Amino acid sequence: HAAREAGAHEELLLRQPRARREKALAEYHRAEEQCRLVAERLAKEHRTRAACEAQTQELRQKADALGETLKTELSSMHEQQKVLRRLRAQVREMQGLPVPTRTLSSPSDASAPAAASASVSAPATAGGEPAP
Repeated sequence: HAAREAGAHEELLLRQPRARREKALAEYHRAEEQCRLVAERLAKEHRTRAACEAQTQELRQKADALGETLKTELSSMHEQQKVLRRLRAQVREMQGLPVPTRTLSSPSDASAPAAASASVSAPATAGGEPAP
């Protein structure tokens, strides 16, 4: 009977470290799995961040290009307005009407009436035909 108790005690002494070892191994596997999942999430975050940075850069380039296009179009519109003012002044001058001074206010338009009057060979009559 004493031998049986000694064997049971010895088996108990062997089971305790084995149980602790298995528990520690299970904890290690859980921690390893958590580490793997965190590493995957981190890699996904890096990919998402890189994609967002690329998209941001692309959008900045598009915005810059649109800004340049807008600047060019705006400049073109201003030039068209100047031409339109000059042409209106020419028409008023040909009709014998007073030319508003506003059309002559910008420095680039200051030479326009001289050029306009130089291009007109004779004042127009009421019918729109040049006078003889």
